Amino acid sequence: MPLLTSRGPTDEQFAELVHASWPSLYRTAVLLVRDHALAEDLVQTALAKTYSNWSGIRDVGAARGYARRALVTTATSWFRRRSFHGERPTAELPEPVTDHDPRGATGDRIDLLAVLAQLPPRQRAVVVLRFYDDLSVDDTAELLGISAGTVKSQTSAALAGLRRLLDADVDVSVPHPDAPAIAAQGRARRTRRRVAAVAAAVTAVVLLAAGGIVVRGLGDDSRESQVTGREATDVYQEYAGWGAWATGRELTIGATTVTLDGPPQPLVQTSMGVVARQVDDSGAVHFSLIGPEGIERKLSIPASAPTIDGDPNGTRVAWLETGTDLGTVHVWDVVDDREVGTATVPLPGSTPEGGRTVLQPVVLERAYVYVRTDQGTTHRVEWATGDTVDLPYRVASSRTGITVTADDTGTWQVIDSASGTVIRTLGRRLESVTVSPDGRSLLVVEDGADGPEAHVEPYDSDERTALPGIGPISTWTTDGHVIGQPDGERALRRCSIGGDCEDRDVPGLDDESPLLLVADYLMVG
Repeated sequence: MPLLTSRGPTDEQFAELVHASWPSLYRTAVLLVRDHALAEDLVQTALAKTYSNWSGIRDVGAARGYARRALVTTATSWFRRRSFHGERPTAELPEPVTDHDPRGATGDRIDLLAVLAQLPPRQRAVVVLRFYDDLSVDDTAELLGISAGTVKSQTSAALAGLRRLLDADVDVSVPHPDAPAIAAQGRARRTRRRVAAVAAAVTAVVLLAAGGIVVRGLGDDSRESQVTGREATDVYQEYAGWGAWATGRELTIGATTVTLDGPPQPLVQTSMGVVARQVDDSGAVHFSLIGPEGIERKLSIPASAPTIDGDPNGTRVAWLETGTDLGTVHVWDVVDDREVGTATVPLPGSTPEGGRTVLQPVVLERAYVYVRTDQGTTHRVEWATGDTVDLPYRVASSRTGITVTADDTGTWQVIDSASGTVIRTLGRRLESVTVSPDGRSLLVVEDGADGPEAHVEPYDSDERTALPGIGPISTWTTDGHVIGQPDGERALRRCSIGGDCEDRDVPGLDDESPLLLVADYLMVG
């Protein structure tokens, strides 16, 4: 069995681990969380944790065991943190799926998941690990951190309810894993840990030096590096909490400000930083990835891409290239700087004038790209395979299993992405609705008596929390805050979903340039 180095796996080693362990881990995850999208997130998180903790793993066999343990412990933490039971409330029970299921579900599998849904999380975990993964009592006890006796008693209680209905096998359609993207998540986790460790060390030095003293010489480049108490914070956490915005050529990402070659348009968030489309003084167009530490890396995305959408939970961006009555979806990994998926969809009436690509934004949500049509429908494209499903509504926003749609009458609805079930109707007179990165909240901008007003509400409830001063130029940060420019003010406001807000001054705003551009907000014109 090959040994692994403490410096981290090679690309080949990690890809081998991902492809060998993915099917088993994914099936286990589906049975634990009972949702394909969440299951994919769970497996990716477990494998990313395995990558970031490589120094403590001895060999490939141990890496597989570590990944399985990470999957179970992560799922358990989700259960505790979210009081998670996997249910998504609806006004009525959905009709059983009969003639179409884009995931390839069968009636038997749906029955199994429905039965498992009746079990408490621990009983469910015991059943899955013991009888689906074929682990011993002792191995199951070790993974769950409970005694062997508890495993036996939990198994007995669970089997009493399951024995009548369980079938022999479970048919789960396993998606194709993206090993490079998972490795990138692992590297990001490891980098955040190291930055935090350096920040703690620098803070300690500053405190020992009686505070206010500048610590020098910590940079890798030729310039002198100056780290103050504020700058010794985790740059990734700053980015997650404050997002990114631009005033002209000046881009602020978290606590770091950089000068770009040209004003960014658009500016989109990913888990590794923001991607900006820039036009320099010569008129040349290029795309760049700017990390929270302020390092800019030019990307090979074609200059012909008119606009892009980013995945704040991943490392990819997507765009649509329009042609004669059709469109080509492109998905690009910004870490590997390469195209990872492409697909063609019909778009009647989209023929561009003069043969040029027209501006038509898409919505990128993990494994899918949503392409809206002029007929009030949406193509949902699985970019890794090119498979397309036509949805009978227009997708406005989609994150982590929750989709918001709008129709020609101005009616907005919240829909469960996996099943297509309508969770609730939001109503009309709304300017925009966007889903938070974790899928749990909605940012709603509507017409008020004195102009646009913003509020947040849970995806499954109309309990509103006003965001004073926040208007249309607003967006989510990756950790679930809302940022925007208060009307008429030269500042950026950040609000929590509880309605607590704080302002940050934004230099560079004046009468000639009164507006700032927040990430993920597309300005046209």
